[in-house]
Amino acid sequence: MQRVFCCLRKISLIFFCCIFMLPHLMSKANAIQTVPPNNGMRIPTLNKMGDMLLYLDEITTAFIDQSDPARGPILDVGCAYGYISSLCLEKELTVTALDIEPRHIAVLEEQTLNHHKKRLTTVVNRFPDHTPFEDNTFQHILVARVFNFMDDHQTAAAAKKLYQWLKPGGKVFVTVESPYLKYWLNFVQYFEARKKAGVEAPGLLTDPHHIAPTRSPYFPDMLNFHDPDTLSQFFIDAGFKIETCHFISRPEFPEALRHDGRESVGLIAVKPDLMR
Repeated sequence: MQRVFCCLRKISLIFFCCIFMLPHLMSKANAIQTVPPNNGMRIPTLNKMGDMLLYLDEITTAFIDQSDPARGPILDVGCAYGYISSLCLEKELTVTALDIEPRHIAVLEEQTLNHHKKRLTTVVNRFPDHTPFEDNTFQHILVARVFNFMDDHQTAAAAKKLYQWLKPGGKVFVTVESPYLKYWLNFVQYFEARKKAGVEAPGLLTDPHHIAPTRSPYFPDMLNFHDPDTLSQFFIDAGFKIETCHFISRPEFPEALRHDGRESVGLIAVKPDLMR
């Protein structure tokens, strides 16, 4: 079974790469928009929220591998064009895909095979403020590369919402970018000094275009970087038990981004099952 799923992953990756290397026109949301070309590993988003990765890291792999079709729906927060959601559909999982950009959701809906559509629910909304999910709904939730676009107050509120939405015993899987990406190294000294001094929101960067002007087209006017300490605290405060939280090396990133193996942070946290 594992070998079959690995083959499906590879097929799905090839499928996505083939689709997005061609101009892909969308007719939803009263707009025709061409998806940006990819470089084989990443596709820029249409709303200046970074890019969607076309490969699995250890956290997204764990999210897929540990999700069970028999245990209820999963949630993919900030799904972009839906690469991870599509892999989950291939595994026969019931998927809710959430993104703030309707054009991203339109791509996912358009490329989803008919026999998978009955297990796909799409939501266009801002996370976590206006997402109408019931408590104890999801077995697992993925939040990949989303918290960099939220300040600390929003992140704390989001962690509490994630706790509510998960079933007891469910897990949240999170990835964020750290300040140790090569583009942002001029910011590292400020991050480390703020953290040492106990300053609130040490990773908040309100002038990213000044620090890394070549990345300006891909990001909004505010970014928030984390290390394992700062990220895990939000989830501890929300009631989660941390299963793992550590730096992730990004060898697939371009040379302009890679630094020393601390490019990203990955977290897996569990909502305790108090009935056990």
